[in-house]
Amino acid sequence: MNTPGGTEARLAVERQVRERGWRFAASPAEANLLVVAGPAAHALEPYLDRVWRSIPAPRARADIPTALDALTRLEEAVDRLRGDRRESEFVVLVLLAALGAVLLAGAGDLLLPMAAYLLASVPLYALTGSAKDATGTEASLKYYLLGALLGVFLLFGVMLLFGAGEATRYAELSDRLPAAPIALVVVGGILVLAGLLFKAGAVPAHFWVPDVTEGARPGVGALVTTVPKIGAVIAIHRLVQGALQPADLDWGLLLALIAAVMMTLGNLAAFFQNNVRRLLAYSTISQVGYLLMALAAAGHSTLALPALLLYLGAYAVTPDSPTGPPTPL
Repeated sequence: MNTPGGTEARLAVERQVRERGWRFAASPAEANLLVVAGPAAHALEPYLDRVWRSIPAPRARADIPTALDALTRLEEAVDRLRGDRRESEFVVLVLLAALGAVLLAGAGDLLLPMAAYLLASVPLYALTGSAKDATGTEASLKYYLLGALLGVFLLFGVMLLFGAGEATRYAELSDRLPAAPIALVVVGGILVLAGLLFKAGAVPAHFWVPDVTEGARPGVGALVTTVPKIGAVIAIHRLVQGALQPADLDWGLLLALIAAVMMTLGNLAAFFQNNVRRLLAYSTISQVGYLLMALAAAGHSTLALPALLLYLGAYAVTPDSPTGPPTPL
């Protein structure tokens, strides 16, 4: 913000922002640092107060009356931002969610995806609503309700597959499921896949992706649309190829149909978006469709898994969500 007579201070702030590689926020909801450049203007305080209250925590304010104060005041504001009391909570929740994604990717037993699903979901519900604003709270509620529903589906699917194969380890299921009732295997496999596809943001459980990407803080949006998807996609590959594939069912065809719908929906729905975050959200949906194509081909080509891992590696470092260092407004 620039008060009357604060042009030199504003230019000094802009120079510091460029040197630090920060970016200016498009709205208060995307900012965590409020910079007031120029002499104090009491007439503007009610407006500044409204802007300040619309910036989600953690946040800091830097009042810079002159250009000479730009460096020191910005350093002080960043130190306050880094020392926010909720910083530890944020880090712990991120680590727990990442651990859940890792456990999903490494699951070789039906019981492990159940626990990993919760570990990769509950911290993200809290992170989505951590800004404590209207859009973040709404996104968190939708994410939680859909996640709870699909979590129940996953639980029932595990129960059905356990009843069909009388085992939970993938290696044992691959030997026993071919002799089990086909209807039981189909329903159980679809329910388990439904829970994992929710974590990947796949159709038809994709409705949370645009809301979370728009409502959460940029960094949280980048995390939610990247890390859990990686764990879920690898978990689907291990489940289908390790436990379900020997049951003489064409699971690849089901994944190919879902992938085709996702690629079509994700790319076409983006045309009608007027919010850049929702546009990026539909981009993530189409990206998961491309990933599922590799899963669909996994039983027919030895290059499917290397291609999947290569794509996931590139996707992990180029998330479809705006993020970055402290964002001044």
